Amino acid sequence: MRFIKFTAAAQTSWGILEGDRIAAISGQPFDKFERTGRAYALAEVKIEVPLIPRTFYCAGLNYVRHLKEAADKRGEVPNIPTRAEIGYRAQNALIAHDEDVVIPHDATEQIHYEGEHTFRILNVFDIVGQSMGLARDDHYKRLKLMQDVDAIAADCQDLVARHQLDPDTTRQVIAAMLADQPVPLRAQD
Repeated sequence: MRFIKFTAAAQTSWGILEGDRIAAISGQPFDKFERTGRAYALAEVKIEVPLIPRTFYCAGLNYVRHLKEAADKRGEVPNIPTRAEIGYRAQNALIAHDEDVVIPHDATEQIHYEGEHTFRILNVFDIVGQSMGLARDDHYKRLKLMQDVDAIAADCQDLVARHQLDPDTTRQVIAAMLADQPVPLRAQD
C-alpha cells in the first residue's frame, strides 16, 4: 500500500496510490483511516510533501564511503564524524513533487542540495503484529544500532559457537557490514 498526500479541488488530504489513480481516505496513514469513496487521477492532482509531523528532527547519517569519495575529489583527507549530528527540518524547508527550488538572491555561489527521506521505513509484519497486540524484538535491528564490532560479536557468541563459525571470520564479516553503515548514533568511548 502506498500512501500519498495530495491536493485536489483546493483540498489537501491523504490517499492510497492505485496505479494512476488516488483513492482518498479520511484519517492518516499508520493510524485509523477509511476510504472516502472519492478517487482522483494522479495526473490531475498536486502531490504534496508527505510529512507528519510538520517539523521533524533527524540524525544526520553520513556514510563513510560517501565522505571518502567527496574528500578524494577535493584532494582532502575525509573528516569522518564520531557521531551523528542532530538537526531539524521544518516543512517549509522541503518542496513537493515538481516544485521549483528557490535560491535566495543573496545566496553565495556554493549552493548544495540535501536530499531528505521524509518517511520512516517500517517492517510490515511489525505493523500487522502491533495491530493484533503482538510484539517481538527485532534482534537484527538492535544489533545494527550497536554499530560496534566487539559488542555485536559478544552478543552473538552463542550463535557463533552453535553454528561452529570461525570467530575471526565472523568479526571480519561484521566489520565489513558496518563499514558502509551510518556513523554510530552515540559517541564511542
